[in-house]
Amino acid sequence: MKPFRTSSVILLIIAMTIALGSSAQAEVKLLAYGGYSIELEVILPVSPNVAYDAATGDIGAWWDHSFSQHPKRLYIEAKPGGGFYEIFDDTGNGVQHAVVNYADRGKLLRFTGPLGFSGNALDAVITYEFKPEGNGTRMHVTVNMVGQISNEDAQAADQVWHHFIADRLKAYIESGDYLKKPVPVSAQTDLLEQITAQEHRRLDAWKAGSTAAFADMIAEDAVFVDSRGPEGKAAVVEHTSNSKLKDYFMDNAKLVTFTATSGLITYKRTEKTIAGKNKEVASDFFVSVFWVQRDGKWLCVFSQESR
Repeated sequence: MKPFRTSSVILLIIAMTIALGSSAQAEVKLLAYGGYSIELEVILPVSPNVAYDAATGDIGAWWDHSFSQHPKRLYIEAKPGGGFYEIFDDTGNGVQHAVVNYADRGKLLRFTGPLGFSGNALDAVITYEFKPEGNGTRMHVTVNMVGQISNEDAQAADQVWHHFIADRLKAYIESGDYLKKPVPVSAQTDLLEQITAQEHRRLDAWKAGSTAAFADMIAEDAVFVDSRGPEGKAAVVEHTSNSKLKDYFMDNAKLVTFTATSGLITYKRTEKTIAGKNKEVASDFFVSVFWVQRDGKWLCVFSQESR
């Protein structure tokens, strides 16, 4: 076998190039390239955690732009490495719009991807920031885009993001439709902790003899049920002011039913009260208590105690 000579190799490459050139030619085009930033803010009438939960997870109720005419699912996995997915059908066809790279519930969410510009050489970094504002939340949205995008496309993106956040998400929360959305498992733990803390505050106010603080945590339409039967707020506050709680212990608190801004918990309470002439009475109760957030404030609306 004879080795190829360099000149023979060159001639072979030239011949192949000529042969292929007639059937396949590459076309080089100059892409429109730019960098743009969009910022907007809205005030939402819910806590930062609730606003965060409404803006993540299943967002099909308010996010109304998609590649599929009727997507089966639109959702954001609020965890590092999670995806922003649009699932087309039952077979799993779909698109990943972005990847989550920062998730801190009630504080910040950041995801990166082309979103509606899929197919373009473009990347966008979207950041949601949530901060308490009075009884609600200030949500600040920043969208930084760089790559294959024209000024006209950037202007259109600005309008679409204002539509998503200022029109759709805000209305979704203000209408109360977000309450129909399942509460994430992580949020259920947080909700149990919040309601348990409120119940401790109520009992601590009773123990401290602070009738005003106790009354401030009871809703005007509250109903309390015990051995005396059902009673309204005024009667409950009066009974509390005329009795003395020396000490108490809460055990085995469980979240039974809930929405994003309300929850019923059950627990066992062991308490020591002072009755008559400084007589100490120890009692055990099984308690069911329902708390609701109204205008950003937790209020007790129902309590039932049984021995």
